[in-house]
Amino acid sequence: MSIQYPYSVGKVHKIFRFETVFHDSASACTKLTLGLGFLFNHQWADMRYTGQSKQVAFQKRLQRWQGEYKGQLVLTHEEGLMLRDAAAVVNIPYDPGEPEDTPENVKKRTFVFADFEGMPVSTANAVDAVK
Repeated sequence: MSIQYPYSVGKVHKIFRFETVFHDSASACTKLTLGLGFLFNHQWADMRYTGQSKQVAFQKRLQRWQGEYKGQLVLTHEEGLMLRDAAAVVNIPYDPGEPEDTPENVKKRTFVFADFEGMPVSTANAVDAVK
């Protein structure tokens, strides 16, 4: 029995490689945007109504991703460097720590979703809507 389309196997491998690269890129983008949300969240509180609506939107986004990230977003050092560079564009300081995975460095790259449960306005609205 011969394969009807002998070149299809190579095409399937290319598709799988593309999906892997795409998934990894999408995952890095998701982590980066969530990290920016964590960094911006405190500044949004000072923006009154506009900031409050952004906080509510971010809280809803956290709820969607909480299960996948098991309640905390942990960045690699490389992702932390990307977050630092992105935050610097809008003058928000962020220190991702050193490349070594010491507890102190990992803590700098870890954002805990539950830390935002006590936030006034946004968390109460977003969390109560789910209950």
